[in-house]
Amino acid sequence: MVIPMTARVSDEADPESTGQRPLCVEAEGALIRGDPLWEGWFSLLRHSPGAAIVSLARRIREGSAAFAAELSAHVSLDATQLPYEQALLGRLRQAKAEGRTLALVTRLPRVWAARIASHLNVFEAVLVEEDVRGRRRCCTGSTLDAHYGAKSFDYVGDAGSPAWSRAHSGIVLVSRESAIRAEQRNPSGREVIVRDRPSGRIWLRQLRLHQWLKNLLIFVPLIAARQVGNLRMDAAAAAAFIAFGLVASANYILNDLLDLSYDRKHPTKCQRPLAAGLLSVRSATAVMAGLFALGALVASALPMEYSEVLVLYVAGAVAYSLFLKRSAPLDAFALAGLYTLRVLAGNAATGLPPSFWLLAFSIFLFLSLAMAKRHAELLRLGEQGESASRGLGYLTADREMVSQLGVGAGYISVLVLALYLNSPKAALLYSRPGVLWFLCVLLLYWITRLWLVAHRGQLDDDPVVFAMRDRISRLVALAVAVLLILA
Repeated sequence: MVIPMTARVSDEADPESTGQRPLCVEAEGALIRGDPLWEGWFSLLRHSPGAAIVSLARRIREGSAAFAAELSAHVSLDATQLPYEQALLGRLRQAKAEGRTLALVTRLPRVWAARIASHLNVFEAVLVEEDVRGRRRCCTGSTLDAHYGAKSFDYVGDAGSPAWSRAHSGIVLVSRESAIRAEQRNPSGREVIVRDRPSGRIWLRQLRLHQWLKNLLIFVPLIAARQVGNLRMDAAAAAAFIAFGLVASANYILNDLLDLSYDRKHPTKCQRPLAAGLLSVRSATAVMAGLFALGALVASALPMEYSEVLVLYVAGAVAYSLFLKRSAPLDAFALAGLYTLRVLAGNAATGLPPSFWLLAFSIFLFLSLAMAKRHAELLRLGEQGESASRGLGYLTADREMVSQLGVGAGYISVLVLALYLNSPKAALLYSRPGVLWFLCVLLLYWITRLWLVAHRGQLDDDPVVFAMRDRISRLVALAVAVLLILA
């Protein structure tokens, strides 16, 4: 199926002349770094889970064409935000300037394909590849044969595309590892553009291993109960830490898949691997499923209560990604709850009973951190002239209220700590509980400084990242450890 953009190449064109042969460009896998079709499905899943399930069912029953049609009816593709292969795009613009005819070959919905071609303004035609059953597939070259004639067109695509057997020549995109081999195998005249495969460093960025520091909260019940050194409990807490980290990393992938359209418009989140097109949706989905399964396997070696907390965390995290994050201030309470579940996971894994004091302290402290995260985002949006946050339920005018709520919650956590230190339970656990009163001073200082940094616009999106990189925060953590040992 062909969508003419201007004029079709003349049938009398000389196929032996490079300038006369049309250059047919594969959209998915070549021009676009990613899979817009599945990205559109995850966008639909975020905004309308029911419609997303229906579209997936149509794909299973009726094939890819029905799936694409269903998505195009619900999702509006923003062609300006797609991660294009810039090296190839520059080469195509050069070919356009040289007078060559360019055609976009795709299995995307016709409406989406037309928007991409209109945005890039280099294509004179769009060819939607279909087979006789109406199911879209990767370009085989049959549509190009029917439109231009055998060996009468050049092709741009991945090295594994079957369309190369029909093309005269063209531009092939290969990974850096196979570039030399591709140069040796490909016929002369076929230009090679080298692109990097996802490296281990990119995957580590996607899994956000630095966020595993949050899971150290699992060890807090051990420390509070003075059970550090109990080998059985230490091993259980370590296994719980690993299981929680695996599941949390899987959830970060899901969150990024759901937020692709928003992340690509964000000044910093646009550099995330999925938003930048450095990882494919399919590979990320496969890794996500593997991490969930591996986390469940590790959790199976721990008490059932831990698995229940882990399931509750997953359910809460998925609910947060799908709809809770769009409801202010419910999103901040949800984040605080997800932090607190890590503390409960430590109790469940080790068998220690939950402490009212610890849970009360945690919920107020983590609510303060969640509000700090939102304050930083709203401050940045205000500097950019935005009136509302994208994908969240806040207005930039809410920034002052958010800071007041956050500072108040942080100070209440210090009050809870002070009340605990004055309780009989603290006197039973520590031989010198008076030393621990300095914890209140340290925590007051750290919370005050955190919010002062946030007010100045110097806080990262996540306070955990800030604490990791901030030298004074590390010194405060060291002082806390020393005080606990002395007490």
